[in-house]
Amino acid sequence: MRIFNKNNKNGNIVILKQTKPNTCGGTDATIDTSAPKEIKSENMIFFDISSRVGYGDGYIKDFHAFAAKGDDGNFIYLETIKYIDNERNCSWALISDDIFSELNRLVLKYDIAKQNGYHSTTHGLPENFGGSVDIRYSSEERISISDNQSPVISGDACYEIVVIFNEYLNRERVDLPDISTLQKIRFLSTGKDSCVDATLTLNAEGTGTNKKTSNYGDDVFQSEKTVDKDTISAIKSAIENTGLLAWNNLPKNKLNSEDKTLTFIFEDGEEITVHYGVLAPSFISNGFFSIELELKTKN
Repeated sequence: MRIFNKNNKNGNIVILKQTKPNTCGGTDATIDTSAPKEIKSENMIFFDISSRVGYGDGYIKDFHAFAAKGDDGNFIYLETIKYIDNERNCSWALISDDIFSELNRLVLKYDIAKQNGYHSTTHGLPENFGGSVDIRYSSEERISISDNQSPVISGDACYEIVVIFNEYLNRERVDLPDISTLQKIRFLSTGKDSCVDATLTLNAEGTGTNKKTSNYGDDVFQSEKTVDKDTISAIKSAIENTGLLAWNNLPKNKLNSEDKTLTFIFEDGEEITVHYGVLAPSFISNGFFSIELELKTKN
């Protein structure tokens, strides 16, 4: 079945398969006929591929590779899951070396754009057996593919991507402030009728003090609580594990409308402010929420 969807804004979305209403299971599949099958730009600025590995490297079952070009460096992330025991490994780095030249070469080598615009969802699957591709260029060209039933790229391409990212994760990293010199964290959330302003001061003995002011309309609430050592340690780990100090090199998620920030203040007076709602793998983007939860809700 090939039916042009008259409701889409550009008129180029063709329905290939469509699940009948109230039917359990089935597949919905579309193709954007305007999506280019050949990318003219060589200036890639964003790379995000996750996929089940169909063949090639029998050691890895799934992977997620992510790279974003920023003003201070290139933020890269690799997550792999092993076949044998489902062990998950996640690593990130902010590097100055240009990984995108290698990724450009790989996209051309495996002709990844050939399925550009194809999206398929099979309902009722117990897990994602396929994956997704989201690659963007400064020219505003884009490669977008998804299929939760079958791998979206070849096993050989999967293997080479993992090799490239592992190599660049071992390159020299851009310097970021030493987490041991962190003195304060400020969480600020502003809305139409509300505002939450919380500042966590790290104490010398390893605990913290969280002072919070919450405004909801005409109501103002203030509190001051001691935060235990384990929580402070967990917060520092979240900052390091999710690269929060490098988030300014990640693109904003245009679908996010919440105005929330975290500001990190160090002994030498340096301040780094990052915004909620960046385009990043869930493991990375959850870093903001975990700290917000401690400063805004739990303490």
